[in-house]
Amino acid sequence: MMSPVAVPELLERSEILLPEGSAGLRALGAHRWAEPLRDAVPRLLRQDLAALWGESRVWAAPVPAGVPLSRQLRVEILSLQARADLRSVLLQARVTVADISGSTAPRVRTFDIEAPSSSSAPDALVAAHRLALFSLAQQLAAWAGP
Repeated sequence: MMSPVAVPELLERSEILLPEGSAGLRALGAHRWAEPLRDAVPRLLRQDLAALWGESRVWAAPVPAGVPLSRQLRVEILSLQARADLRSVLLQARVTVADISGSTAPRVRTFDIEAPSSSSAPDALVAAHRLALFSLAQQLAAWAGP
């Protein structure tokens, strides 16, 4: 079962943000996300994990009655933003995998992913964000197993 994905408040805006200076951010003109990231990130991670593990192995809460669960996956997105040079997107996520029965201690890992952008154009940066999320799903699938 996949718990709700935690997304930082900074990402809960419609504008696409780019780094500016040493600690600032600026909106990318009139460019907006197609949907709120608090909705898109969990949906895309579930979609990618279901493709990698199989549809019947990935459930989001609430789980239908009768579905046997063995593990709970919690994902907290710590950061997801373009690098200052706009050549890549950095994603950092903290993930916990817990045995539902409680017979083993939860495993926790932080993933640091860098996804290249083909250019600094808005479409390329958005594609790099998507690639970073897919790369996270691939690494999660390998680390946590089906």
